[in-house]
Amino acid sequence: MKYIRVYFYLSIFLISCKNPTAPDITSVNLFIYIAGDNNLYKDAIKNINDMERAVNGNINVIVYFDSAEGYSVIFEVQKDYTDSIKSKIVASYNKDNSASPEILDRFLNYCFKNYNAKETGIVLWSHGSGFLPAYYEENINSRSFGLDNNDRMDIKDLSQILNKYKSDFLIFDACYMADIETIYEIRTTSKYILASQTEILAAGYPYFNVINTLSKNDNLIN
Repeated sequence: MKYIRVYFYLSIFLISCKNPTAPDITSVNLFIYIAGDNNLYKDAIKNINDMERAVNGNINVIVYFDSAEGYSVIFEVQKDYTDSIKSKIVASYNKDNSASPEILDRFLNYCFKNYNAKETGIVLWSHGSGFLPAYYEENINSRSFGLDNNDRMDIKDLSQILNKYKSDFLIFDACYMADIETIYEIRTTSKYILASQTEILAAGYPYFNVINTLSKNDNLIN
């Protein structure tokens, strides 16, 4: 009887001291900031539809969308094959000025608090001017990202926000963001930066292919 009691207590001790199984961590976070209150908003809707067609359980795709139709929301992108946006709305706001660094800060703060993954990428989607000379094109503001009415986000303000939320990779779906001056300003914000020195197509990047590729790779950066 004595031995039985010892084995019983020992079994309880071993069970109680066993480490619980760690929860699965998603391979990749992709946080996409769409400053779309401008002439590109219909292209943004098409891009979000492409994201919905591609998304799967290996990747968190979280999208902030400031639309020219008068709403600002955060989507948790979910699988859908229709031409309408069916993703889950996790936050909605009164009409934002998405060219404000405070709005980008709010979005990234929400994302980094609520979504964990092995690797995290940020996509910045809108118009861009980089450090274009002021005389390069009429009615264009130099040293900026985003466009909301006539407002743009200064590159130095953008850099300050991105430095608060270090990422594994940073993608600009915006024109002119790969000039040496812009890259120098944001050099400490991410391990890798993907951008264009000149114009990009208004239709944006092929997000179906981008998300498919990201979701199939467990070690993108390391």
